Amino acid sequence: MKRWLAYLGLLAIGTLFTTGLSELALRLGGLSYPIFYAPDELTGHRLRPNAQGWWRDEGEAFIRVNGEGLRDREHDKLKSADTVRIAVLGDSFAEALQVPMEQTFWSVLEAELNKRKAFQSKRVEVINFGVAGYGTAQELLTLKHRVWAYSPDIVLLMITIGNDIRNNSRILETDTLRPFYVFHKGALRLDDSFRKSRTYEFKTTKFWQRFIKLSDHLRALQLLHRYKNVKNWGQMTPERDNLPGEPGLDDAVYFEQINKDWGDAWDITERLLLEMREEVISKGARFVAATVSSGMQIHPDPSVRLRFMQKLGVKDLFYPERRLTRFAGQKHLEMVTLAPRMQSYAEQNRIFLHGFKTTHLGGGHWNQDGHRLAGELLTEYFLHKEGG
Repeated sequence: MKRWLAYLGLLAIGTLFTTGLSELALRLGGLSYPIFYAPDELTGHRLRPNAQGWWRDEGEAFIRVNGEGLRDREHDKLKSADTVRIAVLGDSFAEALQVPMEQTFWSVLEAELNKRKAFQSKRVEVINFGVAGYGTAQELLTLKHRVWAYSPDIVLLMITIGNDIRNNSRILETDTLRPFYVFHKGALRLDDSFRKSRTYEFKTTKFWQRFIKLSDHLRALQLLHRYKNVKNWGQMTPERDNLPGEPGLDDAVYFEQINKDWGDAWDITERLLLEMREEVISKGARFVAATVSSGMQIHPDPSVRLRFMQKLGVKDLFYPERRLTRFAGQKHLEMVTLAPRMQSYAEQNRIFLHGFKTTHLGGGHWNQDGHRLAGELLTEYFLHKEGG
């Protein structure tokens, strides 16, 4: 018996020593893979309150999620009388883990609107509710259940044309750990059956929650989570958005009509936009939607864009913008299409607005220049509307 106890003691010491050595090596090497996301019964997933760490998968930034689960600084829920609040809804382009917070389009928007006194004597405060992987359905639910606590005057929805349309379709979307709105007798009905899936239920167990909390302190667990248990444990990290023609974005969105499933996806998206507009108006606020560019749409080299269009058999890459602009005009929605002006800027200045030197220029998310330009274009829009 004593021999067995001695053996177990040596095994425990050896395990602790090995774990400590690997942890030291990971920290000295600067390797960390923080788990930024947690399961959420409303939207499927959300950012973990107070999660922090380096993001280096694309771009580089030290990320701090605030206490309310927003990739933003802390904000008081009570709004002062001299403040105009803008709530930003969107996916990974709004979440913007790829760049430091002060370089995001919503930070640029806030700074520029205040600098140029867009709302006269009132101070502008922009609050970011963006979460990677969200579609319009999740953004509508976030609006209804989380945004109004901050009493925004304006709700700005960022529409990622590359995957939001597909995200909104239960048939087209491969990630089913999310809520969907489906047509039922001509009306939209919420389908939140993802809550009953085995993967989601596992993510809500005490074991998993303890694993996540422990991973905040152990890089080895972060590494284990990232590389070994992604498929088996149903990793909650949402999809990232990539260059058209690569996983994450849909080439089908550039076509006027491919099949009924895509037609239904567009119809659901447009109905969700109207639902969101009505929700905002009912609260006495203003609703503005803006389209997010894809990397190929605003590639600085026209010949690259031309080859891609020829490959698809389309005349241009702006069908989503044209459709949404036409829809907005018919339904009296405020719609800002960023891609055409961003394309002109990129081509004239021969500059990539998507991607990073460490990954892939011309694809993926907005880089610092892309965020800066998007923030400036949105600023111009609000200044024009306010008569500034």
